[in-house]
Amino acid sequence: MTTMRKLLITLTFSLLCTWSILQNAQAGENGSTFVAIAFHDVVDDRRDLGDDAMTTGTLISFFEWLKANNWTAVSANDVLRAANGGPPLPSLAILITFDDGYRSLYTRVFPLLLAYRIPVVSALVGTWMDAPLDATVDYDGKTVPRRNFISWTEAREMQASGLVEFASHSYDLHRGVIGNPQGNIMPSAVTREFKKDTGYENAAAHNARIEADARRIHALLSSELGRAPRLWVWPYGRYSQSAIDSIRKAGFEMALTLDAGPGDTGTLMSVPRQYPGADAALSALTSMVRLQDKLPTVRRLVCLNPGALWTGSYESTDERLGRTIERLRKMGSTAVVVDAVGRNAAGQPDHAWFSTNALPVKADLLSRIVWQLQTRAGVEVHVRMPGAGSADRTLAMFRDLGANVPLSGMLIDDVPALSRLTPADDTFTGQPWETRAARDRIDINALQADAKTALQAFREVQHHRPWASLTLVNDDAVTTSRIADLTLQSIRIPADGNAPVLTNIQKLRETAGRRSGLWLTGENPPAAQTLRDTIRRYQQLGGTTMGWCPDSPVSDLPAAGDIAADLSASTFPVSF
Repeated sequence: MTTMRKLLITLTFSLLCTWSILQNAQAGENGSTFVAIAFHDVVDDRRDLGDDAMTTGTLISFFEWLKANNWTAVSANDVLRAANGGPPLPSLAILITFDDGYRSLYTRVFPLLLAYRIPVVSALVGTWMDAPLDATVDYDGKTVPRRNFISWTEAREMQASGLVEFASHSYDLHRGVIGNPQGNIMPSAVTREFKKDTGYENAAAHNARIEADARRIHALLSSELGRAPRLWVWPYGRYSQSAIDSIRKAGFEMALTLDAGPGDTGTLMSVPRQYPGADAALSALTSMVRLQDKLPTVRRLVCLNPGALWTGSYESTDERLGRTIERLRKMGSTAVVVDAVGRNAAGQPDHAWFSTNALPVKADLLSRIVWQLQTRAGVEVHVRMPGAGSADRTLAMFRDLGANVPLSGMLIDDVPALSRLTPADDTFTGQPWETRAARDRIDINALQADAKTALQAFREVQHHRPWASLTLVNDDAVTTSRIADLTLQSIRIPADGNAPVLTNIQKLRETAGRRSGLWLTGENPPAAQTLRDTIRRYQQLGGTTMGWCPDSPVSDLPAAGDIAADLSASTFPVSF
């Protein structure tokens, strides 16, 4: 090995170590922040790995890495004391949690906790724990032996060690309920249950159901463990502001989600947790703990008008939806922008595609479309909806949207003043939680009327879907908005179908990045060559995100087979 090569390796290693230290320093530096991570099952043999399991060897490696890199595993008690004026958290604090109460918590994890003296939180589901040990339980629609989970005797032994605090994972909310007339099964805690004879569950009934469940699991854990539970872990990580209010009434002091970002002792009822998923490598776990690189590397958006799918019959409409999903898979899309309302000839909102009293409902179809796109096509779904006249009517409509549609986010393309809001913050790096914090700090009363109503409307959606992202479209998006998770620059496709001329190179270079992109619009779907030429030019400038509207899924325009090689997120970047 040459001297120069040795020097380069040494310098690279030094830089990586320095970068690692700087990344670690971001967590817990003020004594109130920490990182939380969500584990589930642990197996000895890789052949036994399930959807959310890890191997014992990986867990041991993770514990060793924490120790070697000066991380401190804190208990729930440490976090709660810091929140109430007690000792601050150490600079590199991590809260480790295990969901569902798998028996491996006792057989594999607990011995390691004793050896490493690491405290953890374990979340238990009441219906599973309540069943006799020789029974079976419904685990997310699958029938599994009750003995797959710990016993009360084992739970008491682990609690007595002082290393395991048991939390509620709900009594009977770790399951799905019917969420629309078409019968889609959605997370119980955030879904207004639909019944054929009575329709949708109203807000009061939904909140009462959550509170009753919280009180029941609180009483069960108190009785069996001799200690009232303080922590609540949201099933599937899904929650709403009203659900938070319900569990707080039942006596819970802290609630954990699956949002990305650091925890903070000032916001204990929605603590983010990093979720590694199945068989995560040690490198992936350490990256999560450091909160590194949470932005998508590439995004491909396409719009969808439910009117293009609706035939007047739910059966034939579902057939069109199925073909649309297969087309999206072929194109390699990562997100779909779905219109929530239809417009009349004058361009005004005329009817809704979801249950609301603010507009006539043409068909209660949006929830079905959104859920199928997310679960079958594997895409995010951003809903687009204009205002509906008065501010009060608009806010009511968005409130219904948030309550009834399981969306990923909102896209707003008709409020330029909102997209120009870029609050200054020297520490801003563009991570999702920083964007959300910047957005939450905005005083809506200081905004002009259209921006105020738009931001209020988005907050109505967030009340029911706190994790919802915000995408803003602007005709002149020179600066990437700090209050939007994604800023799209609108470029008009010429009527003759020729490729858009990307003339202002400096302007495009300024907006090229992972939090910004292009949004091609026109009267007709863009030609395949238009898309290919545009993405290749934009990629040369550093751009990674592009979308277009309109699109014709039924007619397959642009043809998925023609554009997939250049546009698919799975093949990006394209080669020249």
